Amino acid sequence: MKRRAQFKELLSAHNISSNRYFRLMTIAGINILTVTPLAIYFVHYNATVPVVSPWVSWADTHFHYSKVVQYPGIMWRFVPAVEAALEMSRWLCVFEAFLFFGLFGFAEEAIKNYKLAITTISKKTGVMTRSMSDTLTSSTGYVLLFSPFHTLLQC
Repeated sequence: MKRRAQFKELLSAHNISSNRYFRLMTIAGINILTVTPLAIYFVHYNATVPVVSPWVSWADTHFHYSKVVQYPGIMWRFVPAVEAALEMSRWLCVFEAFLFFGLFGFAEEAIKNYKLAITTISKKTGVMTRSMSDTLTSSTGYVLLFSPFHTLLQC
């Protein structure tokens, strides 16, 4: 009970709901489980590479810094470790973006903001949403459609 009270006090002090907190912890946990092993692997891989260039100067370090070297796919796909590293760096960001939207894009506060955005855009563009037309219909018996044609229809 004491820990639960401390947890609720912590959440209320930072204005975070418990659902949002658990979603944040879920994404942090998945990030730790996916990124940490990859980072350990790449640190080990880079530490075991025998060729390490000595540091000479900043001018030497940044020489041709903006040059982008392109290699044919047959060359980098030939080495499985390089292929795995490149493909993982390419698709891990996409996976994490879908994960983030899956956890936060369907939350109640996000849906509320989507409805607010749709209402605001529909008012500015002149397109009426169903909820707006229902309120107009119930009070007047007519629905005024703010379309490019500006027609008045009886329901």
